[in-house]
Amino acid sequence: MSDPNSLSAQERQARLRSLFAAANTGHHIGCTCPECAKEVKRQEGDTRKPMQFRDPLLLTAKLFLSEIRSWRENYQYPHYVCTHFAKVLFDAATVRRIRCGYVTIQFENKEAHAIVAFETDYGLAYFEPQTGNQEHVQKGKPYGGTLDGVPLNCPVENIDIDWNDRMNLRFVSCKRDGYLWPIDYDDSYSISCPLCGSKEIIFTEQGVL
Repeated sequence: MSDPNSLSAQERQARLRSLFAAANTGHHIGCTCPECAKEVKRQEGDTRKPMQFRDPLLLTAKLFLSEIRSWRENYQYPHYVCTHFAKVLFDAATVRRIRCGYVTIQFENKEAHAIVAFETDYGLAYFEPQTGNQEHVQKGKPYGGTLDGVPLNCPVENIDIDWNDRMNLRFVSCKRDGYLWPIDYDDSYSISCPLCGSKEIIFTEQGVL
């Protein structure tokens, strides 16, 4: 298995095209049959252009969540936490070329939580991957959902959104608490877990990007 830290932007785009081809043909990812090869070539087009993603209607975003149903999994600290729920939706949206944001919420008590967001016809909409509910997220206000991994009645301090149309993203994971989050491809190694502050970080190939 290749090291995600070694993948160039072009290689990451090739991986996405392979995923898109598999989604369209129903074949396995990486299939090299004539049908899949033709599908990949069709997607390549002008290689100077970036991969195209679309912002969904709010109704489309809700239908997408009802199809994926990331909340079917159980929260199991530290093996399957909020970040894994968010990554499922982030990857599924990427395969469907739906523009999706991976949202990291930092609370005033220094804990963190991960959800997803979409730019819709009704503006920026946040969704909780553990329930599928649309949530109102605002700095200085507590998070609305009462869930595992979310501090009660603690105001939100910061909201960061990483969009899946940025081809320089890679995901890293904390060895200590299992927290998973995206960073820029060119970021230095001086990174720490937003949840526990640990610098015991590993790169992961889980998912798409």
